[in-house]
Amino acid sequence: MVTTTLTKILPQFWVRLMLIGWGLGVASIALPGVAIASVQTDASPIQFIQQANSVPPRRGTPPTREGTGSRGDCLYKPGMPPLTRMVGSDPLSLTVSDHPTIWVYLPYGAQESPFGEFSVQEGENDLYRVRFPLPVEPGIISLTVPPNVLPLQVGKTYRWYVDVNCPSATAPEGSTPASLTGIVRRVAPAPALLNELQAAKTPLQKAAAYARHGIWHETITTLGNLRQREPRNPNLESIWLGLLSDQKIGLAEVAKAPIASPTTSSQPK
Repeated sequence: MVTTTLTKILPQFWVRLMLIGWGLGVASIALPGVAIASVQTDASPIQFIQQANSVPPRRGTPPTREGTGSRGDCLYKPGMPPLTRMVGSDPLSLTVSDHPTIWVYLPYGAQESPFGEFSVQEGENDLYRVRFPLPVEPGIISLTVPPNVLPLQVGKTYRWYVDVNCPSATAPEGSTPASLTGIVRRVAPAPALLNELQAAKTPLQKAAAYARHGIWHETITTLGNLRQREPRNPNLESIWLGLLSDQKIGLAEVAKAPIASPTTSSQPK
């Protein structure tokens, strides 16, 4: 009688244990005499696919992602990546947002320069220009065009600039500018992308949808915001490193840099 009861109960016990393990996101559970396949989690790599005919002519955008500027001590820090744009090259310029976020790597902290300047232009006219404080330590920063600025228009291409004035050892009263420039082009989201975003159950699934449709700004912004909220999450770190290190993206050199808190703008200029 006891043997019969145990025979009936044990399979139910193992099934319940398996379900609990899956609910906790455990990849696999070793059970006596039971083989269980690993469970797929939300940590699958994200693949960025550039859409055909989605990129406008170059319009003077430098092919390098590194910063430019006149000579000075601020422009090069041995052992650290240079000033680097993480958006704004031809394949990494698309956004579906009317107020997009720009991502750059700064090898300078507040000790080198307390402020930088961020601007967005349409043709020769400033759409937005503001000073922003540098983070305490070097790292990746994000700069968002605020909602009180005129929205970017679908189908138009804009140019942005990030300038950092660092004190010069040879001219303490002056400064040595280091600058980045890139383009951002707003496009209308494709119906397929809208359907995928509506069906997405997590921010990671949304990031993957943006990446599949070649929308880099929202891909990196979604992932970057997640990493800021969960900096010790190993799955997010793995996805971030894998995406930025992809040869098509070309940001392996700065992929491991810390992400600073979202930058708070100073007064517009």
